[in-house]
Amino acid sequence: MYELIRLGVNILCEARVVDIRKDDEFRVELENGEIYRGDAVIIATGGKAAPATGSDGDGFLLAKKLGHTVTDLFPALVQLMLEGAFFPRIAGVKLVGTAEILYNNESLARDRGDILFANYGVSGPPILQISRKAGELLNAGKEAYLKINIMDTFTREELRQLLKKRFQTGPKKTVDFSLVGLINKRLIPVILMEAGIGRKPKDWQFPAAALSAAEQERILQILTGWRFKIRRIRSWPSAQVTAGGVDTWEIDERTMESKLVKGLFFAGEVIDIDGGCGGYNLQWAWSSGYTAGRNAAV
Repeated sequence: MYELIRLGVNILCEARVVDIRKDDEFRVELENGEIYRGDAVIIATGGKAAPATGSDGDGFLLAKKLGHTVTDLFPALVQLMLEGAFFPRIAGVKLVGTAEILYNNESLARDRGDILFANYGVSGPPILQISRKAGELLNAGKEAYLKINIMDTFTREELRQLLKKRFQTGPKKTVDFSLVGLINKRLIPVILMEAGIGRKPKDWQFPAAALSAAEQERILQILTGWRFKIRRIRSWPSAQVTAGGVDTWEIDERTMESKLVKGLFFAGEVIDIDGGCGGYNLQWAWSSGYTAGRNAAV
């Protein structure tokens, strides 16, 4: 801001652009009817994520008016809403595990870290990282599933033997109590229900040693590969970034200038480029903005 003021750059706030036209020069029209003219225009309006900050998708409409293609838009780096009535019971439970997006039983995206259950489904860094693939599938009308391994520090066989030992040690321990200390207590009733072992506390008041091999295997399956159908991804206010945007084939990657309209430049999230967590989207905004600015000023 200091540098803009020092250089005498005119800063206009609360000025909504409703139209951009190009004849001999650019003609930028504001909502209040004012017209600004110039030799170059940079569209750096952001995407549609976090619309409360001003990124409400206007940049895409302006790009389309100027003849550009905008690819399908959907939220990315966003939480997943899952099928299941039990999520309010485990909302707030956090664990370290591995999350994967599945389509036709094939793993398309995978990440590990802190997974947080919420009343609508799941959140946490690994969920945000893989959410783009879920959005891509759902946007194409395909079914997407989430698989979570909440005991990923064990091999499947190691965990099988550990469960067997727990169920057989202290034969009078009830099924639910035998899992205390191994997994979060709030998860135990839900996991037992998901494994088809009763529906309420009194159903688990029998000795753990009485569990059949098939029941033990179902518990093992939930712990290592809990599957959820993804209903949808959360909406734009919850998203950290926009997937989709102005088609990259229509932009010169060396200058950020439009290949269709001379003097028109793009920067940041309005372009069909998005990255994972870790500052990559911020870096793209800075780098593309720097490149667009330098070349627009030539």
